[in-house]
Amino acid sequence: MSAFPCCRLQVRTQRQRDNRIGDGIRATTLADFYVARLFDFFHRSRGARYFIRPTTALRRSLMHELTSMRRYLSEHEQAACERCCLTSTEG
Repeated sequence: MSAFPCCRLQVRTQRQRDNRIGDGIRATTLADFYVARLFDFFHRSRGARYFIRPTTALRRSLMHELTSMRRYLSEHEQAACERCCLTSTEG
Protein backbone atom coordinates (compact mmCIF):
# COMPACT_ATOMS: atom_id res chain seq x y z
CA MET A 1 0.00 0.00 0.00
CA SER A 2 1.35 3.43 -0.87
CA ALA A 3 2.08 6.20 1.60
CA PHE A 4 0.05 8.76 -0.34
CA PRO A 5 -2.96 8.70 2.02
CA CYS A 6 -0.58 9.80 4.76
CA CYS A 7 0.66 12.57 2.49
CA ARG A 8 -2.88 13.70 1.80
CA LEU A 9 -3.43 14.34 5.51
CA GLN A 10 -0.06 16.07 5.83
CA VAL A 11 -0.74 18.30 2.82
CA ARG A 12 -4.16 19.24 4.15
CA THR A 13 -2.74 19.99 7.61
CA GLN A 14 0.14 21.98 6.17
CA ARG A 15 -2.20 23.91 3.88
CA GLN A 16 -4.33 24.85 6.88
CA ARG A 17 -1.23 26.02 8.76
CA ASP A 18 0.01 28.00 5.76
CA ASN A 19 -3.35 29.71 5.43
CA ARG A 20 -3.15 30.83 9.06
CA ILE A 21 0.36 32.27 8.72
CA GLY A 22 0.43 36.05 8.51
CA ASP A 23 2.10 38.51 6.13
CA GLY A 24 -0.83 38.25 3.74
CA ILE A 25 1.25 35.84 1.67
CA ARG A 26 -0.20 32.39 1.25
CA ALA A 27 1.84 29.73 -0.43
CA THR A 28 -0.51 27.58 -2.43
CA THR A 29 1.85 25.73 -4.75
CA LEU A 30 1.57 22.42 -2.92
CA ALA A 31 -2.18 22.79 -2.42
CA ASP A 32 -2.64 23.60 -6.12
CA PHE A 33 -0.61 20.52 -7.06
CA TYR A 34 -2.77 18.40 -4.78
CA VAL A 35 -5.97 19.68 -6.35
CA ALA A 36 -4.69 19.42 -9.92
CA ARG A 37 -2.88 16.07 -9.77
CA LEU A 38 -3.36 14.15 -6.52
CA PHE A 39 -7.05 14.58 -5.75
CA ASP A 40 -8.16 12.30 -8.60
CA PHE A 41 -5.47 9.78 -7.67
CA PHE A 42 -6.95 9.43 -4.19
CA HIS A 43 -10.64 9.77 -4.95
CA ARG A 44 -11.19 7.83 -8.18
CA SER A 45 -11.15 4.11 -8.67
CA ARG A 46 -8.11 2.63 -10.36
CA GLY A 47 -9.92 1.24 -13.38
CA ALA A 48 -9.99 -2.25 -14.87
CA ARG A 49 -6.47 -2.10 -16.30
CA TYR A 50 -4.97 -1.59 -12.84
CA PHE A 51 -6.81 -4.60 -11.41
CA ILE A 52 -5.72 -6.82 -14.30
CA ARG A 53 -2.07 -5.80 -14.04
CA PRO A 54 -1.28 -3.56 -11.07
CA THR A 55 1.57 -1.11 -11.58
CA THR A 56 3.11 1.76 -9.66
CA ALA A 57 3.82 3.86 -12.76
CA LEU A 58 1.28 6.57 -11.92
CA ARG A 59 2.45 6.78 -8.31
CA ARG A 60 6.09 7.03 -9.41
CA SER A 61 5.17 9.71 -11.95
CA LEU A 62 3.37 11.77 -9.31
CA MET A 63 6.27 11.39 -6.87
CA HIS A 64 8.68 12.57 -9.59
CA GLU A 65 6.52 15.64 -10.25
CA LEU A 66 6.31 16.35 -6.53
CA THR A 67 10.07 16.13 -6.02
CA SER A 68 10.84 18.18 -9.15
CA MET A 69 8.62 21.06 -8.00
CA ARG A 70 10.29 21.46 -4.60
CA ARG A 71 12.27 24.53 -5.66
CA TYR A 72 9.01 26.44 -6.15
CA LEU A 73 7.67 25.72 -2.67
CA SER A 74 7.68 27.96 0.37
CA GLU A 75 9.65 26.86 3.44
CA HIS A 76 6.55 25.38 5.07
CA GLU A 77 5.56 23.57 1.89
CA GLN A 78 9.10 22.23 1.49
CA ALA A 79 8.96 20.81 5.00
CA ALA A 80 5.61 19.11 4.28
CA CYS A 81 6.92 17.80 0.98
CA GLU A 82 10.05 16.45 2.66
CA ARG A 83 7.97 14.61 5.26
CA CYS A 84 5.72 13.24 2.54
CA CYS A 85 8.59 12.00 0.38
CA LEU A 86 10.41 10.46 3.32
CA THR A 87 7.25 8.69 4.43
CA SER A 88 6.55 7.29 0.97
CA THR A 89 10.04 5.77 0.65
CA GLU A 90 10.05 4.11 4.08
CA GLY A 91 7.23 1.66 3.45
